[in-house]
Amino acid sequence: MDTGCGEADSAGADRFLESYLSEKHKPDWKRGEPHEVIIADVLLFYATERSPQMAHPELVGFHIVHLLEFFGAPKTCAFVDGTSCRQYVADRVAGKIGKRAVKEATAGRELETLGSALNFAFKEKKLVIPVPVTLPQKAQPRERWLTRSEAAALIADALGITATAYDVETRLPVKWGRMFRPSYHVARFILIGLYSGSRHEAIVKLRWLTNTGGGWFDLAHNIL
Repeated sequence: MDTGCGEADSAGADRFLESYLSEKHKPDWKRGEPHEVIIADVLLFYATERSPQMAHPELVGFHIVHLLEFFGAPKTCAFVDGTSCRQYVADRVAGKIGKRAVKEATAGRELETLGSALNFAFKEKKLVIPVPVTLPQKAQPRERWLTRSEAAALIADALGITATAYDVETRLPVKWGRMFRPSYHVARFILIGLYSGSRHEAIVKLRWLTNTGGGWFDLAHNIL
């Protein structure tokens, strides 16, 4: 199922999901047995009944768009097992689902949405038994972070500043000078990333004024 949406096209994903909801599928829960309930019904039920109350419903829609490429009709909830979940992760990582390959953690977050949708369907008595989802192993937590000196060096490089003299004994820089043309936009990007911890895509979409395509700087209240 080709959604026609790029990886960052959340609006396109919403349109595709709305179209799929209105034209492609009408829920039929039958007796609620996993082999009778279509996975697409569960996902769309979750998208319409649960995600609107969530903090970021657009992420749910974006996950569902990719999940439907693999778990879409006519597959039923009985198809969800360790084998199918591992295959989804493998296909997503290989770029067979979506417009480009993603990391295993991204595929895992999408499977978490599938799991939440299945749990919600069970809670709402659309499924008579719970259907577990097998998630990939969590990545090891980050143990290495930039030091203050390393962060400062990144910003200095972006501003065209480099060390021009070093201490003979310690090998540490003792004199600095601007040797290259500064790239202020790169320095700004680094500073925003360091202070906010935002992802690359979110920083690139930032604007000075209120907008619907990304975040913005509220200078009146000093809020990003």
